Amino acid sequence: MQHEDASAQLLRLTSIYERRLAEMEMQLLRNNCQKKEKTPEVEDNQHEEDELEKLALLSKLHSLTTTVEQQTQTMLAQQAAFVLQKGELEEMEKWVEAQAQTSRILQQQLQETRGENFIMGLCRIVLLTAFAFLVYADPLLAAVDTDDTQGVLTKSSSLLTPTSISEANIIRRRSLRVGKTVDDEDVNDSTLQDRASGMLSKVSSVFDMFRSKNSLVERWVQADKSDEFVLKKLKLTGLAGNALKRNKNYVFFENFVKMRDTKRVNTWLANDVPTYDVWKTLGLHHVRTMKDLGRIGDTDTYKLYMRYAYAFDDRAHTKFDQNNVIPTVIGSEASW
Repeated sequence: MQHEDASAQLLRLTSIYERRLAEMEMQLLRNNCQKKEKTPEVEDNQHEEDELEKLALLSKLHSLTTTVEQQTQTMLAQQAAFVLQKGELEEMEKWVEAQAQTSRILQQQLQETRGENFIMGLCRIVLLTAFAFLVYADPLLAAVDTDDTQGVLTKSSSLLTPTSISEANIIRRRSLRVGKTVDDEDVNDSTLQDRASGMLSKVSSVFDMFRSKNSLVERWVQADKSDEFVLKKLKLTGLAGNALKRNKNYVFFENFVKMRDTKRVNTWLANDVPTYDVWKTLGLHHVRTMKDLGRIGDTDTYKLYMRYAYAFDDRAHTKFDQNNVIPTVIGSEASW
């Protein structure tokens, strides 16, 4: 539900943003038309007024850009939390691929904008950037201070922290004539394009971080690291209950467990391991009565066994339908 709300909020925000930019564009066009009707005697004064009007519009655009960036970052953080709660790792990977395509489009837009009206061009840039931010938010922002990360996981909470921008008035009432330079506090076309480029850089940094962190978890899985090893590396040793789940590094451990269990199930299936052998491997051989079974019904170990049992059953049906091959269901060491 949070995911849907965040998307809807961003759509409303970008709609308002686009409409206001269109109004600015129309205002500039009206100013140009009025300028053509002026007599040569007032042309100098009109030029000065046009410059001030342009700066005023740029100031509004600067404010809108800041608002979009802040709102987008807040919503993508909410979306990331929602995705993590659902454990949708596959969905995250899809977002990574979508972001790569979005980044390419955004870079192309940045190049094309140089040759068109700067207001509408920047409208396209900022809307695309907002979309790129929403496509994917790295949910694994917590740093893991370990020796084997090789600097991969550095604390980067600033990536999801709204940019701090001065509220100072950027328009100064002064005489503007041809050749007059703009102060550093003023916002112009080049500044806003640089700002959009900076936002794209943030997006790329977030995605690079995600790939690095996910790669670290995968290495632990491929190396068959134990839960104790991972908990120690994540500085989660000794924590339990809410204290464990609320820790910023807990999401790493969750991902490790999910990926490890998936690997185990796939390996057992590939080797046609009988379900009873898996039962023993998981340390469930002591379960002999319904009362014993009731005690383990809600444990992660039993759920993993049932996951494999269902997968094994599906595979057995498929193999029998295709090749008339009956798999070994009970190991040779099973007692009768």
